[in-house]
Amino acid sequence: MGTPSLARLHTLEDPAVPGLGELLRDGGNLWRAAGHDFEGDAPPVQVRWQPGRSMVVRYETRPSDDAPASAFVAQAGGRMPEGVAVLRSELGEVGVWPVTSDPGLPGLGVALDPQAVREMLAPLGVPRGPVALRLRAYRPGRRAVVEATMGGHRFFVKVLRPSRIEALQLRHRALEGILPVPASHGWSSDLGLVVLEARRGATLREALVRGEAIPHPREIRDLLTHLPNLEDGRTAASQAASGVAHIDLVRRLAPEATRALEGYDVASAMGASTQAVTVHGDLHESQLLVEDGRLVAMLDVDTAGLGDPRDDWATFLGHLHVRALDATGDERRRTAAYALQVAGVLLEQAETDRERAQVEARVAAVILGLATGPFAVMAPDWAELTDRRVDLAVRWLRGEGLVFLDDLARDGAAAGAEGR
Repeated sequence: MGTPSLARLHTLEDPAVPGLGELLRDGGNLWRAAGHDFEGDAPPVQVRWQPGRSMVVRYETRPSDDAPASAFVAQAGGRMPEGVAVLRSELGEVGVWPVTSDPGLPGLGVALDPQAVREMLAPLGVPRGPVALRLRAYRPGRRAVVEATMGGHRFFVKVLRPSRIEALQLRHRALEGILPVPASHGWSSDLGLVVLEARRGATLREALVRGEAIPHPREIRDLLTHLPNLEDGRTAASQAASGVAHIDLVRRLAPEATRALEGYDVASAMGASTQAVTVHGDLHESQLLVEDGRLVAMLDVDTAGLGDPRDDWATFLGHLHVRALDATGDERRRTAAYALQVAGVLLEQAETDRERAQVEARVAAVILGLATGPFAVMAPDWAELTDRRVDLAVRWLRGEGLVFLDDLARDGAAAGAEGR
């Protein structure tokens, strides 16, 4: 970890998590104290910190001998999950569990077991053979996605809390035939598993990186207009509202940069959500698959529900602007240029200066939520990245976001030097 990030890490504290510093350094001692014969270190690779409440950290072991690597989770503060090993010391209670035994995701161990997945895929007519598994996404206690390949066929096993599986299955059924969403090949409410087809195409993010043909944002807008009423009254999570909820954490992670937020009430600046139509809920460039310049699939529709369509587009634009800021050269210019197109679609909905300011505040809120991302994955330069994203959010609050985005599109290298 870089010197600035390491120095800032040592300043973090939280009375609700008295062992915060220890949790963020190395988990090897925790793993040994939980009864595992282990020599080596276990750096943190994923952190979820809710200041004043709890911290959950995922570690990946790096054995000093020939023992296989493993992954485990530790939680301090909050309601401790049932059935996990609880360590008690002067630093308080810490719960520890292997990733494969996540107490909130009983199906994860199954989804990461090659033999179990082989049997799961057999009824689908997949030729039997070696199974390759890859954990593509994981949020302890909340969700996971495992990529499974067997007999030349590829699937995704989505793992959720069992109580959420039926709603996910119903969403896929409601959207199949209307939108290009992955088909569901079976599900288990007891284990919290859904087997989804792997759709063809590259993510829009990958296409931007490689400079391939991509659809105009209007094509995406037209697709979203076909989202049907799901008739369950469920509200989609707003990524803009989530960003506002992250402000306390952002202030702790970037105390100097967030001084520029003084005087801004981001929640009030966003205004009230005036529309309640079906939205995706987490629209960004990795949720869309493209092929030969056409949109061929939309992923992760379990987030769909009633919401404000401005939030979908603010999320899309916020992600793209952060990507452009972090990229260099042609990739930066391509991403920024595409973000400008997305901004055009978003701002079409703003008929007055006040409405435009509300839209810009929503983009700023999304970026503030993304500002915690580098810390969450323990990026070596998380402190610098967080500061840059806070600065970007402030530009949007000041009404300068589009100008800066245009600079990135025109001259990526020069604008990048200015942005840093």
